[in-house]
Amino acid sequence: MNGTGGRALPRVRVGMVGAPLPGPRRTFRRAIEFSPLREERAGRGRGRGPPRAQFDSVIEPRTRGNANLPQGFLGEVGEVYEPGGRRPSRRTIRSNAIPSINPMLQTILAPNPSPMTLDGTRTFIVGRERAVVIDPGPGDPAHLDTILAALDGRAPIAILLTHGHGDHSDAAPPLAARTGAPVRLAAGALGGRIGGTVTQPLADGERIETDAGVLTAVATPGHAPEHVCFLWTEGPAEHDRALLAGDMFMGGGDTTLVAPPEGSLTDYLASLDRLEALRPGAIHPAHGPPIADGMEAVRRYRAHRAERIEQVVRALRHGPAAPGELIDRVYGAELHPGLRGAAEGSLRAILAHLADTGRVRASGERHHLTDT
Repeated sequence: MNGTGGRALPRVRVGMVGAPLPGPRRTFRRAIEFSPLREERAGRGRGRGPPRAQFDSVIEPRTRGNANLPQGFLGEVGEVYEPGGRRPSRRTIRSNAIPSINPMLQTILAPNPSPMTLDGTRTFIVGRERAVVIDPGPGDPAHLDTILAALDGRAPIAILLTHGHGDHSDAAPPLAARTGAPVRLAAGALGGRIGGTVTQPLADGERIETDAGVLTAVATPGHAPEHVCFLWTEGPAEHDRALLAGDMFMGGGDTTLVAPPEGSLTDYLASLDRLEALRPGAIHPAHGPPIADGMEAVRRYRAHRAERIEQVVRALRHGPAAPGELIDRVYGAELHPGLRGAAEGSLRAILAHLADTGRVRASGERHHLTDT
C-alpha cells in the first residue's frame, strides 16, 4: 500500500497535560501504553454525569461515573514523557499495576470525556517501524502532538479510521498533513465527513501489514454504515486475534449507540454474528477499557439487544406509541434529560429493526405491533 514507511519526522516535545503524579517525577503525560488487558481492572474515576442507573439504561457502562474523568485518565500502567526526554519512560500509575508492556501496541487517551465517549476516545498505534494509527481522535492540538511523540519520529504507513465520526476522525487531516501518511476509511460515510482527506477507501477483508503483524479490515456496519473493525493476526501472541473495535463495543458495558439516520440495528446484529464467526480474542474499543474475552462480549452484547427489543415489544402491547412516548415506558420517566436524545435514537433503531422483521408497522410517528 502507499505510505511514507519509515521516513523520519521532526521530533515533537510533548506539552504537559493532565494532573501531577506522585513521586519525584511530577509531569503527567497522555501518551501511554497499557499492559495487556489490565486497564479492564483499572480504578474508576468519579464523575458528575447522569446517575449510574440512568446511564446504564442507555449505554450500560459498568464503570462507575466515568463520564467526566480528568484529562489523561490512564488506568493502571502508562508511559510518562519526561521533560526533554527523547523516549517515554514507563511508570506504574497504580500500585496493583502489571509492569510488562508490549511495545507493539500503544494506546493514547484523548481529552474528550462525555456521557457518550465515556473517559474519551482511544487512539491506537500498532507497530513501530511500520506502524498504523487507528482512530486519531478529535481535533485537539495537544492530542495530535502526543500521537506524533508516540510515533517517535517515524511516519505511519497509514491512518486507519473505524468510521468517520468526529471524535475518531477530526485529527486525521492534520495528522496526515504532518506525516504524509494516507488516510483510509471504508466507503459509505454519510454527510461527507472529513472531506477529501481519504486517500483510498478501505475494502472489506483488506490486509494491512505492519511490523507488529497483520490487521484485516472487517466490515461491521451498524453504528455507522462505513464502520469497520481490525482483526490483528500474525503478531505478538498476547494480541493474537485481538480486535480493534472502534464503536462496535464500549469497554465496561453491554451496548453501544446505534441510532438513525446512520445506525441500523439490523446491520449491527448481523455484524455481531460476523464477529462471532471470526472468534476474536481481546477486544479494544475506542471508548472504555479493553474486554478480555471477545467471544463472551459478543454474546453479551447480543443478549442485551434481544432483551431491549423485547422491552419495546412489551411496551407496545400497551398501545401504539411514538418513539418519544416510548422513552418513559422503556427507560422510565426519571431518565436524565441529557440522555433522552440518545434513548430516543436507540428506540428508533429498534423500531426500524422490528419493522424490518415484520413485527411492527408505522403510521406516521406512531408504531403498533402487527400481531395485535
